[in-house]
Amino acid sequence: MKLEVANKKNPDTYWVATVITTCGQLLLLRYCGYGEDRRADFWCDVVIADLHPVGWCTQNNKTLMPPDGEHGLAQLLGITHNACRENLVEIQ
Repeated sequence: MKLEVANKKNPDTYWVATVITTCGQLLLLRYCGYGEDRRADFWCDVVIADLHPVGWCTQNNKTLMPPDGEHGLAQLLGITHNACRENLVEIQ
């Protein structure tokens, strides 16, 4: 399952994340573009987290921007908006 999630360091922007596993109301998420790299996985609480279905940013004029990891991991991996294009749904 994919969601649009607020970036931790820039909460005015969002990026697509995959739900890896759940534990009660907690979700383990991995940002799109990180492949099988688990170093950037993070837990969030569905009650307080800024989570939305894919397409929400487009409908609400919000910015989709790859997260910038602690060591610039997004740039190192070459993550771009096109990295998840095949996973995004076109909203009509």
